[in-house]
Amino acid sequence: MLATMPEDRWVSLDADANGGWLLTKPVLFATDETLESPRELLINSDAAGGSIQAELVTPFGQVVEGYGRGDSVPITSDGKDQPLRWKGSRHTGETIAKHVGGLCIKFYLKGAGLYSYSTNKADGEGKVAEYYANLRWCETIKHRSGNWDRLSTEPAGGLPPHGGPGPQKGQEK
Repeated sequence: MLATMPEDRWVSLDADANGGWLLTKPVLFATDETLESPRELLINSDAAGGSIQAELVTPFGQVVEGYGRGDSVPITSDGKDQPLRWKGSRHTGETIAKHVGGLCIKFYLKGAGLYSYSTNKADGEGKVAEYYANLRWCETIKHRSGNWDRLSTEPAGGLPPHGGPGPQKGQEK
């Protein structure tokens, strides 16, 4: 006997006919011109007999103009890679890239299940992941070195973000 399941359908967040909502963590898209930013947000959902709408929200809870729930085109079908759309011909990736801290997605579900959300741009070569790793490293360096008047070959003052190894028990500082 063999049981099969559609791809990416292990777990879902479901809402009944009364509805519910879900707020994601901020979604970041690369702003570097050398990287191709994703242009769409895609969802894998089962909204047959119900609906899913979304809005883009800043991390401070403000709805981005033109990307509110009222502007959202409802998804009412079952399937993978269904694009989130808003009225007008805007590209979601460009809007998110303009917000440095990223934007959260607030999903409104009514009689539907949401399995996952993703972007339409795969990072096969790892360029986008490398971009964000370098960006985080640069921010760490900026926060640790408040001594811009020294040579760059001198060690930075302060402890690394994780606290550093520090002296061993029984050793003096």
